[in-house]
Amino acid sequence: MIGSEPSNSGDTRNDGHDRLQRSAALVRASVRIAAIVSRYPTPQVLTRRDGERALADVRAHVGPRLRDAVSIIERYCPTGYPVFEDNGIPGPGGAVGVRLSAWHSLFFALEADRPPPARHVPPVGVLPGETYEVKPRRMPGGPLPPPDMNAPVTLVCLTLRYDPDRGWVELRRRLDPRWDDELIDDHVVPCLVGFAHDAMARHVAGRDGARDRTPPGSG
Repeated sequence: MIGSEPSNSGDTRNDGHDRLQRSAALVRASVRIAAIVSRYPTPQVLTRRDGERALADVRAHVGPRLRDAVSIIERYCPTGYPVFEDNGIPGPGGAVGVRLSAWHSLFFALEADRPPPARHVPPVGVLPGETYEVKPRRMPGGPLPPPDMNAPVTLVCLTLRYDPDRGWVELRRRLDPRWDDELIDDHVVPCLVGFAHDAMARHVAGRDGARDRTPPGSG
């Protein structure tokens, strides 16, 4: 039951029709779900100032943990993988993560929380036909405007996978800035387990995009 202590023998519950035996793994998952809901009720939106500090913390702590976790499936990756990447961007667009094959990747990133306003659209409150000030556009090579350090940003976890039936499929989840190692594992481990299933089905690809035919576990 949610909130109960896990046991090695599992747990029994009544679903209204019959009594079902839960495995110990499901009991542990139930307890973990309750902990997530109570501790991280809503992933926080940050100012860019705080977001850059949060991303720097992610880089310092998640990078080594990611390498340690990926080591358990490294031998199933195609030749040339895994590839760990960090684009070094401190603000929105900054990301650190790993590519497990040409068709699988996992990244932690900082994103702007709101889309930029559409171009050539009058500001809110200006009626069609009314005049309004048109601000000059920055020309290529011109100086960049100073960043708005109070602009809203969010930490996210991005998982990308190529599916032969649906094409590229992206899963995006907000990452609570109060994260700890356990919460990071909650995002990383399912990705690695899914990759293992794909490796078993030979659904991984090398750098040239061709499907890898190397049997899992071979050298």
